[in-house]
Amino acid sequence: MSTVPPVPEASLTLEAILSRSWRLFRDNPITALPIAALTLIALVIIVSVAALFAVILVQGHLASLQAAQAGSGRAEALPAWFVPLIFGAWLGAVVLGCFVQAWIYTVTYGLANAQWATGSATLADGFVAGRKRIGAVFVAGIGFVGLGMAALILALPTLFLSFLALVLFTMYALPAAVGGERPGFAALRESFELVRHAFGTSAIALLILWAIQQGISLLAIPFILPLQFGFMLSAANNDKVPHVELWQIALGCGGYVLIIGASCAYLGYMAIVQTGLYHMLRARAEGVIAAPSTPATPATPQP
Repeated sequence: MSTVPPVPEASLTLEAILSRSWRLFRDNPITALPIAALTLIALVIIVSVAALFAVILVQGHLASLQAAQAGSGRAEALPAWFVPLIFGAWLGAVVLGCFVQAWIYTVTYGLANAQWATGSATLADGFVAGRKRIGAVFVAGIGFVGLGMAALILALPTLFLSFLALVLFTMYALPAAVGGERPGFAALRESFELVRHAFGTSAIALLILWAIQQGISLLAIPFILPLQFGFMLSAANNDKVPHVELWQIALGCGGYVLIIGASCAYLGYMAIVQTGLYHMLRARAEGVIAAPSTPATPATPQP
């Protein structure tokens, strides 16, 4: 079990929060597990749906060819129920996806909150948070979508700074909804207030997290370049079939798996960082512990 102290004090610095968050994640990387499970489920669903639609399209095309050869007139390539099926499947996937994503993020931030509280966490901690706080997180998600639409409207007048402001001012919404047990819209409001009172700390933390994310994306370059060069060489030689070696495909797939795993780990670490910062800034705002200040210089006695 980790020896990291519990809920962060108001006197902690951003550097201390980042360092403790890394030790918590390193000792117990369970916060990355729900995101990894969601990614795996999404990949399975996407591949399955794509395969199903491909089969339907092929069968419709073959039926059209058979009808044309039999001289019974031109048949439609797609059955009449195909478009309603696509719409129904899309609508169901959106609703189910929103609920599953809200539950997964509730579990993730519940695990992060348990790690800050006790130094460790189990899946039971995440499931308890998922059962109790899923409603608040779902409502906060609705509010986030509304704010996102407003940011989209203001994108051009603000030179797209509205999107940056959206990410920055809502960065504590999930920790507030889960660890702070705030209702959905109240979590968004508290996140805005905390960022407003600690704008510099929040902006620097977001910048550091963004830099880590970009560094992870750069890891894919050595794995993708050989495969990309193979396609570029085939295009330069006007080859109809790309001449790509098996090792290039295997290397690209391995890089993709590595990036997915690193991204899941990053999201778990980010949840711990945001939760720690939230508790620290909330403690300062509530005056639980006085924020750090420069010690006063003792007065020099007059002769």
